[in-house]
Amino acid sequence: MPERTDYDLLTLLRENDVKAFKEIYDKYWHKLFAIAVQKLTSKEDAGDLVQDLFLQIWKKRNDLNISGSLDAYLFISLKNRIFSFYKKTQTQKRTHLTIGDKTSSVSNTDPETLLAAKELQGVVEIEILSMPEKMRNVFELSRNKNLSSQTIANHLSLSDQTVRNQISSALKRLKHRLQMNT
Repeated sequence: MPERTDYDLLTLLRENDVKAFKEIYDKYWHKLFAIAVQKLTSKEDAGDLVQDLFLQIWKKRNDLNISGSLDAYLFISLKNRIFSFYKKTQTQKRTHLTIGDKTSSVSNTDPETLLAAKELQGVVEIEILSMPEKMRNVFELSRNKNLSSQTIANHLSLSDQTVRNQISSALKRLKHRLQMNT
């Protein structure tokens, strides 16, 4: 059977053809993964970015409007995801530094207060890291970047209500965890 063109595969994909999606996945996954591994320090992060890219393609298959070549679209999408990954990583580092600065601004003459603040900071960080990925992303965009729920919803392709529910659930988790530690 002759190999189908990317154009043919995209046409079939828009018609919910799982085999066409698998063919695209098989054709491009290793190439995209190799590029992601070169740009990132972690194979796990590289694999996650590539998997997420293909997940988004499947979710948006009916609305895909790729005017150029599929491989160019995939590589540009991956490049954008890698850029976003680095941006997110830098934001998290700045947040941790900011939290550390606030903790260190607690009275240096009161070691008990300083220790309590550091313990509290650790509890909060662990709880945030243990949140499901979507909840954590929404919460961090809301609290660390001060984005509105509508902006987050548009950015993550979620409904505004879903974003508000995720923030509410995250705050409940944090409140519960903090109550357990006091």
